[in-house]
Amino acid sequence: MEKNKAAAPKAVAMGDFYFLDSIKGFHPGEFDMVRDIITMAVLFKVVKRGGAWYNYEEYKWQGRDAMEEEIRSNMELQEEIRIKTLDIATIKD
Repeated sequence: MEKNKAAAPKAVAMGDFYFLDSIKGFHPGEFDMVRDIITMAVLFKVVKRGGAWYNYEEYKWQGRDAMEEEIRSNMELQEEIRIKTLDIATIKD
């Protein structure tokens, strides 16, 4: 771990980290990247959220769990959302 003295103090990062084997197939020490992709996609408005509904292009899901399940099973969709989110997140002004 590297210490960054130029970063904002008391910054907090969150992520799903598994300590035991889970029903979703994660092993101890693994991160849930799909949940992180969804969080960032909503934050950067790649995925639109309205109440309990999530929309991405022609896809529409009711609830985060339904969206997570679809994205987890459709690797092309997962990669497309990930790339679009990273493109928007890394744009320098």
